[in-house]
Amino acid sequence: MSHFFCTFYPTHEQSRKHGRATHYPPNQGIITLDDPIAHHIVNCLRYGKRPQLFAQGWLNRKNNTFNVGFEVPRDSLVPSFVEQEQSVARNNLSVLFDL
Repeated sequence: MSHFFCTFYPTHEQSRKHGRATHYPPNQGIITLDDPIAHHIVNCLRYGKRPQLFAQGWLNRKNNTFNVGFEVPRDSLVPSFVEQEQSVARNNLSVLFDL
């Protein structure tokens, strides 16, 4: 199971417009997901399921930051791409050799 988190820092905008976010991750707010999370999302889409992730957050009042974490749900039943490819290969072999 993959545990992915990112830290949000206070914005540096001097005159923040009403409704704008108060915190952003570094790198202009762009984050890169860990491979297991990205693979889970892709596999959900391949099987026509809506991707779901478990999310949680931790507030750090001292630093005025918070962390947001994501992971693949423990009860996820979406097969991996490798499992899918193995199944397709078995099906193709059974057709070729009449198994």
